Amino acid sequence: MKMKLMLAAIMAGSFVVGLMAAGGTQTLTADCGKGDSINTQLAKAAPDKDVIIQVSGTCNETVTIADFEGLSLQLVGNPTATLNNPSTPGAPVVNVIESRQVTISGLTINGATRMTNCRNCFFTNNIVNSPGTGITFFQSEGVMQGNKIYITPTAGIGPVGVAVSALSDVGMFGNEIHSLGSSPMGGLGVSVNLGAQARMSGGVTASVIDGFTTGLVVRDGSGLLTGGPLQCGTPLTACISVSNNAQGARITSAHAILGGITFDANGQGVFAEMGSSVSVGPSSAVTNSTGTQFLQSLGVFATHNSSLVVGSNTSITNNGDRGVAVGTNSSALLAPPGLVISGNAKDVTCDATSIITGANSYPGGPPPLADCPNQTPFPQPVP
Repeated sequence: MKMKLMLAAIMAGSFVVGLMAAGGTQTLTADCGKGDSINTQLAKAAPDKDVIIQVSGTCNETVTIADFEGLSLQLVGNPTATLNNPSTPGAPVVNVIESRQVTISGLTINGATRMTNCRNCFFTNNIVNSPGTGITFFQSEGVMQGNKIYITPTAGIGPVGVAVSALSDVGMFGNEIHSLGSSPMGGLGVSVNLGAQARMSGGVTASVIDGFTTGLVVRDGSGLLTGGPLQCGTPLTACISVSNNAQGARITSAHAILGGITFDANGQGVFAEMGSSVSVGPSSAVTNSTGTQFLQSLGVFATHNSSLVVGSNTSITNNGDRGVAVGTNSSALLAPPGLVISGNAKDVTCDATSIITGANSYPGGPPPLADCPNQTPFPQPVP
């Protein structure tokens, strides 16, 4: 009996030692300045270890991470690490396919990144320069934080800063997404479509989206949640800033809660349509909408069977023609406290098919339904 117990103890001890040996970290180096290849190092990744590939120098290769099901894989760049696209402009220079626990961090990527069916994947502190898409999440779950993405719109390549598509679920924190195109502006800052979900906030650094045709696009049954204080950082600045776009946000057949966000100096602020449900606030601002050659200046507009809530501690100010407008079988609820709607040619208005409640419940508001329904002959594109 003692012999059996001793054998069992030895076998158990050997099993534990085996597990310890299987764990740990595998560190690999890709110094592209010396002719190393990231793909060559990826082929050495051990499935039973946390793998770190340290990248330096300028790498001219398309990097593919496919079918990684190990513990974790990190592609980490030092300040010199640059990845150039050697193939067709706009084609992905980084592809992550059917993988899990992958982190891409600290790289300058001159081209697009695409994550397809990537679970628990992270894209952090990268600089992206692309003529087309910055990064695409397709059927993926991930987090992107602290990135700076610069899109230079190119003819024939549909520019999108960040695309979240096809049931993906992505958290976005403290990213800057800029279009470098000249007027007229081109492309989409962040596109959430095909049943995908995205969450966005600022933090230590602000989230910035500027210079696009549309800053935020949410459509096709997708959802977007933004939140946090209106200002953060040192010195204080807008935590989430959507500015200098032809449209700040366009929500089509989708759902969006736009809290803690500042829409400033866009042609139009927020445009909700086709059965969408949208909340602007709490703690948001839509201000200084200028209109464009083709778009009327609006703060917030809901149309075609959409519902709108303008929440507490939110300001809709100085937006030219309209502050809050509702049309074509749509509705809006204005929800104090701390709600300010002022400085617009018409602060609150709707057409004869729509309704706004709470229009007289904030300081300085118009008499009940003063501009709802609007007396201008129907139909009218904007009430």
